[in-house]
Amino acid sequence: ELEGLSLFDAFGRDAVAMYTLSKQLLADGGVSMSARAGEWLNANLDTNPNEGLPKALLSLAYPAAYGSLVQKYAQDQRVSPLLMLAFIRQESFYDPRAQSGAGALGLTQVLPDTAESLARRLNISSYDEEELLQADLNLRIGTAYMADQLREFNDEVFVALSAYNGGPASAKRWRTAAADDADVFLENIEFAESRLYV
Repeated sequence: ELEGLSLFDAFGRDAVAMYTLSKQLLADGGVSMSARAGEWLNANLDTNPNEGLPKALLSLAYPAAYGSLVQKYAQDQRVSPLLMLAFIRQESFYDPRAQSGAGALGLTQVLPDTAESLARRLNISSYDEEELLQADLNLRIGTAYMADQLREFNDEVFVALSAYNGGPASAKRWRTAAADDADVFLENIEFAESRLYV
């Protein structure tokens, strides 16, 4: 990752070089760094926002990373695979080895205690916390947890996302205070990270 960031510094003023770098990183399996380069391109190219961005650039910044796994577990849990792709982009920026300061791990940034509980419920007999840094197990558990939040909050995506990120008890409190007003709900989220996230 440090090598990728130093390349960004070296080529950051050259859009063609950044595009080439993004494509090469993707080909080498560096989906997270490739997407970061694609995001840089989308943010720094002088394009007309009314015309939209070229599909090739959007697909670099928003790849269907881990697509077959996302599709499989999303289908198993009856969750939108597009929601899950957007979710892992926000949670880990497609980095399966991501670790937060709060101890959340992997693509879906699931906490080990939550993962252990879900692993038992999903009949995963060989659960090991280190495996949360592997895409397959992390997506299986994280998708199940997202499905739980969506069911708990009647498929209200913003509330479910805030529950996943800020905790279900907090999400219930924010939702109650907001009644049915999505804008008020957003303003009631007292954790800056969760508010920005939603």
